[in-house]
Amino acid sequence: MNYTKILFLFYFFFIGCVSTSKYDALKQSCEENEKKLQEELSLEKEKSAKLIEEQKADKAKLAQDYNNELKSKQDKYNDLLREKISLRSSMSQIEGSVDELNQEKDALSKQKNEMAQALEELRKRKEESEARIAEFKGLLDKFKAFIDTGKLKIKIIDGRMVIVLSSDVLFASGSKILSANGKKAISEVTGILAKIENRKFQIEGHTDSDRMRVIGQTNWDLAADRAINVLNTMIKSGMPETKISAASFGESRPVVPNDSSSNKAQNRRIEIVVVPDLSLLPGYEELKKMADNTAKLESKNENSSIPDESK
Repeated sequence: MNYTKILFLFYFFFIGCVSTSKYDALKQSCEENEKKLQEELSLEKEKSAKLIEEQKADKAKLAQDYNNELKSKQDKYNDLLREKISLRSSMSQIEGSVDELNQEKDALSKQKNEMAQALEELRKRKEESEARIAEFKGLLDKFKAFIDTGKLKIKIIDGRMVIVLSSDVLFASGSKILSANGKKAISEVTGILAKIENRKFQIEGHTDSDRMRVIGQTNWDLAADRAINVLNTMIKSGMPETKISAASFGESRPVVPNDSSSNKAQNRRIEIVVVPDLSLLPGYEELKKMADNTAKLESKNENSSIPDESK
């Protein structure tokens, strides 16, 4: 029994020694592993801290880059906005300039049309003037023999061509009856005037200021009777009735003062007026249009003033 106890104690001691050694070894191993892990953990922490710092730096750099880029874009936007405002201002100025140019263009176009119209009127007036000069010259040529013998004169009076015949050559003193020589002279004049195309003539009687010896008769009556007798003689000599008319001016239009016998003789006259063709004058169409409109308005007013008897 003692041997068994001894053996048991030896075994226990042996086993105990072995377990203690293993424990110490395990403990040491654990401590070493723990130390190693702590070192690794420290390294990881350092790496993590370094990484965090790097990330912070990168983040700060990214933020700075972002801010820089944002500022750059904001500056570009502001530049574009200023440019847009400037362009809008320039566009407004250009539009204003365009409006002014269009107005100037319209004004120039209007001036051009007015100048063209004025030139056209000047051309027409020149043509009319040249035609009048040619007609007057032709009239002088046709009546040259009468002018040379003193039977008549050709004048321009109030813008009209006028053939002036002395009443003393045509009529006896105070008479309204044409003398034989007067009839002959009027017939010869008619032979020339009747051949002039597209012209009408007005016979105008004029007297001096001496009063009529016949009671109730005035110089207006005498001038009218003489003008009508000349008209009838011209019609008998071949002048179409549609081309001739008569008028009396009595003593109202003297060519010289009635203060001498010779002056009074000049005032006693028959004038054959070549009636101007108003259709040749510049602005005639506009005048005709105005006259037609006035006539239409007057006709309308007259019709509206007629009472309606059907009511």
